[in-house]
Amino acid sequence: MGIYLATIKIALIILAITATDALSNRMINKRRRLLVATTCLCIALAGIGEAIGVVTNGGSSDFIVAHKMAKLLEFSVVPALGVCAAMAYGNPVKPKIAIVAVCVHGAFQLVALQFNLVFSVDSNNIYDRQEFYWVYVLASVFSMIYAFTSILKRERQYQVGGYRLVLVMNIIFLIIGVGIEFVFSPIKIDYLSLAIANLFLSIGFFRTELMVDSTTGLLNRRCYEAKLEKLGNKAVIMYFDIDGFKEINDMYGHDVGDKYLKKTAQILKNTYSRYGTCYRVGGDEFCVIMPGGDEKLTQLAETLKNEIDEVKAQDKIMPEISSGYAVYDAGKSHIQRIIEEADAMLYISKGIRQELGEERKYID
Repeated sequence: MGIYLATIKIALIILAITATDALSNRMINKRRRLLVATTCLCIALAGIGEAIGVVTNGGSSDFIVAHKMAKLLEFSVVPALGVCAAMAYGNPVKPKIAIVAVCVHGAFQLVALQFNLVFSVDSNNIYDRQEFYWVYVLASVFSMIYAFTSILKRERQYQVGGYRLVLVMNIIFLIIGVGIEFVFSPIKIDYLSLAIANLFLSIGFFRTELMVDSTTGLLNRRCYEAKLEKLGNKAVIMYFDIDGFKEINDMYGHDVGDKYLKKTAQILKNTYSRYGTCYRVGGDEFCVIMPGGDEKLTQLAETLKNEIDEVKAQDKIMPEISSGYAVYDAGKSHIQRIIEEADAMLYISKGIRQELGEERKYID
């Protein structure tokens, strides 16, 4: 009993640290901070419910009601954990339906308590599972699947790299931690495992937030600079910027400007993400770094043009995108020279478009 209560205390401490870290983290928006803290609170409540049930099990009949209420709390909250985690760390599909499902399950547990359908606490204050215990297990499993698929969906939006493997390892860790109780019932480390898994999820979430540009969803300048420091032997460095972006901001406002930053970022991802990594360098400037040579550039330039034309067919204000590139070869040139060459090519391209009258002017 002493070891078990120690694990619960450690879990609560981990959850308190995770929640405090989230609430004090100004890198993420307020809604996400509150959702992370709510996830921690739900795990804590479920763990406390289990702990009360373990302590009171087989004890004085005076604690039968407390025992039942503790198990009701645990059984109602656990299926909500996955939904909370999905909303805190992922991009959940139809979250309102998921919330309704959790509420329905909670109502079912309340009704089931009256008829001992899921669990029972007898006159000797002994807890036992009943025939509809599987409903609770199934709801909990689906909730966790919902959480991890939502988190994976969010991570697919970015080119952070490596996090999918970490996520799979986290799932395996959680399955082992929770599954131990089913194999060796005296060993209860499920809520300690949940607290640690939640901590890993929060670390991964904060890591992604630090690496991703909040407006466009592309990797930020810090990642771009880090990539330049460890380029392979050969790579293509491409620079892009939005023609007439200042005019768009001046004419229509920064909200409209941000809209075209996002559209440009999506166009670049659609075109280049299979072959390289996309970055927002700053302002309306973007970069794509592709390993290898320039064999695919002609094909990709055509794809880029088609992507832009497709957007412009729906949005007449959508600006053109100028580009320039250079090929880096570690044995032949210095990276700074290649950057300057690519940048110079970009402005030559922009100048040619201006001379031909192809750069659009935004006037009322």
